[in-house]
Amino acid sequence: SRTTELRAVWVALVYKTLRCLKVEGGDGAEEDPWRLEDQMDVFVKGVVAAVKRGADFDRIRMEQTVAGAVDAEGAPARPRSTQESAVLSQSTRLVVLATEAVMG
Repeated sequence: SRTTELRAVWVALVYKTLRCLKVEGGDGAEEDPWRLEDQMDVFVKGVVAAVKRGADFDRIRMEQTVAGAVDAEGAPARPRSTQESAVLSQSTRLVVLATEAVMG
């Protein structure tokens, strides 16, 4: 179901955050030097970097909103649906909270 899939994504985000922060046992497996980054890895690294530079959740969400307003060529992008915005917000919150918990 969609709910189960979403929960699996959120669990993966937490593990990817722990891996990004180099927490021992973050993913329970050895780091694979050939592993390709996926979109979630890029997302997690961006949010973790923002938290490390001092941005809070609201600031990160504002940056995501501005960045999502244009596409790669600078043209107006398709607005996110309410559901897409909610999933992005919750995913961002999970990464921010996991990062803050690890960083203290």
